[in-house]
Amino acid sequence: MHDFAAIQRAFRKVGFEGHVEHCQKGETALDYLEQAKAEKETKNSSLPCFILLDLNLPGIDGIQVLQSIKTDNTLKQIPIIVFTTSQNPQDIKICYQSGVNSYVTKPMDLAAFNHAIATISEYWLKTVYLP
Repeated sequence: MHDFAAIQRAFRKVGFEGHVEHCQKGETALDYLEQAKAEKETKNSSLPCFILLDLNLPGIDGIQVLQSIKTDNTLKQIPIIVFTTSQNPQDIKICYQSGVNSYVTKPMDLAAFNHAIATISEYWLKTVYLP
C-alpha cells in the first residue's frame, strides 16, 4: 500500500477537502515547516493544523523530526500524531517524552487503515479546537 495515496483517499472519504502536504524525508519535512514558519511571519499564512508523522523516514527519522518541532517555539504548537508501523514500546515512550500528541499504529489492512484515518480526522479536525 502506498501510504500517501491511501492517506489522501482516506481523508477525502471522510470529507476533508484541505491540502495535504507530503514530505518523503525528515529533512524535507523540517525545511517545509521552516518555510511555513517564515511565511506565517511575512505573508500572514498559517501553519499546518496538525502533522501526521511516520517514524520510518530516510535521513532524519521521525523521532528526530518530532524532537526538532517540539523544541521550536513557533512550531511546537502544531499537534503531532505519529502514524507508524512501529509498536516498539521504546519508540512509543520516546515519542511521548518528546511531546507527541497521539501515537497511532498504522494498520496494514486497508479497511482498518481507513478507519484509523477516519478516527484521527474525527478527533483532530472535528472534535478539538486547534491553534
